[in-house]
Amino acid sequence: MFEGYKRKKMKKMARKLLESEQGKVALQILTTAERTLLQSVREQREAMGLDGDLDELPSKEDRAEQIRQLALAAIADEVPRHYVETYLRDRLDHVDEAAEYADLDEDEWVAQKERWADQLRAQGATGSDEALAARFVEMRYDVPIEEFYQFIVDWPESREAQEIEAIVTSGLKSANQTINAHTEILEEADVDVGDAQGA
Repeated sequence: MFEGYKRKKMKKMARKLLESEQGKVALQILTTAERTLLQSVREQREAMGLDGDLDELPSKEDRAEQIRQLALAAIADEVPRHYVETYLRDRLDHVDEAAEYADLDEDEWVAQKERWADQLRAQGATGSDEALAARFVEMRYDVPIEEFYQFIVDWPESREAQEIEAIVTSGLKSANQTINAHTEILEEADVDVGDAQGA
């Protein structure tokens, strides 16, 4: 009981800090630094005369809000649902409804497949629970049930940590990958990288 109270209090403090002016300033510093780096990479690419556009840079405000919403979801233990609602909208139909099934345990998943199968049986369909559940998911959400399970239902702790890291560090990783690609191009062209950076 005490541990539950302590955890609840810590979450409240974290949310308060995130919504405070200090929290907003910290996010602004992070997103400004990230955008400055990405803009420098973009300018480097243009100076090298390379073809191919980089992804459109989000505004600092949009990026800060993206990270803020993710942090709020983490504080509320709702990262799986937030991820589905926010990042899978182009992957399946009825995404808000699908998000209700995010992070089901195995028993809950089996029970849900049985309910979907029973819905189709009530309409005259025949078949096993697995086959009917697969048909329901494909008709309702326009994805195979294996993909539905992989992206919606299956949320081990390791995946949650990986998705949070991927979203928060996406800009920095993109910049690093592009810089490495530019370095390889310069090396293949037999250009001294130090001279190129100092030019």
